[in-house]
Amino acid sequence: MNLTLKESLVTRSRVFSPWTAFYFLQSLLINLGLGYPFSLLYTAAFTAILLLLWRTLPRVQKVLVGVSSLVAACYFPFAQAYGAPNFNTLLALHSTNMEESTEILTIFPWYSYLVGLFIFALGVIAIRRKKENEKARWNTFDSLCLVFSVATFFVAPVQNLAWGGVFKLKDTGYPVFRFAKDVIVNNNEVIEEQERMAKLSGMKDTWTVTAVKPKYQTYVVVIGESARRDALGAFGGHWDNTPFAQQR
Repeated sequence: MNLTLKESLVTRSRVFSPWTAFYFLQSLLINLGLGYPFSLLYTAAFTAILLLLWRTLPRVQKVLVGVSSLVAACYFPFAQAYGAPNFNTLLALHSTNMEESTEILTIFPWYSYLVGLFIFALGVIAIRRKKENEKARWNTFDSLCLVFSVATFFVAPVQNLAWGGVFKLKDTGYPVFRFAKDVIVNNNEVIEEQERMAKLSGMKDTWTVTAVKPKYQTYVVVIGESARRDALGAFGGHWDNTPFAQQR
């Protein structure tokens, strides 16, 4: 009876600890900072992971928190404008240069950088947390955190299978794992597409031009989706727009 009461008190102290609220806020901001919509499920599940790792593997927890907070803090302004990593954002990253990269930083609102700094500050606080002197014993709260976090890991794969898709563990909805997967998968697709286009550009044309004297001249105008350097004046750039872009 005394052991059960003691475990109950320990569990209650863990749940209502200020660090639980701290990790919940940090998980929420990391979720948003990586470009994914708010999810109470994954925010709570990532909080459970952080609490469990702190009790069992505090160094691993600090590495995970530090890397996640740093990436989320740096990506937050970009995430609010363009969302999570995708094929287009990775393609733009491959195609840009240092000058254009520094210019795009000026289009984001100042408060996005303020939130990014706040996320980074939370990461620093979490890393500087001192380890408890007393060795932690496994309790009911730890078991609940483990079961909840593992069960949440399978939510998205099971949903994909139920909706006619394929069950893949890499499709988990945890923002941190999802961000890493989206970057790796889309980056590989961009590289493959660039290699394919390079091969196509090296192929000889199979069509020939017939010499004729047409009455009219035909011009083909190709308009791409990417922003042109001569049109960036409309977005605060220092280049003048073309006459066509000036018209409305």
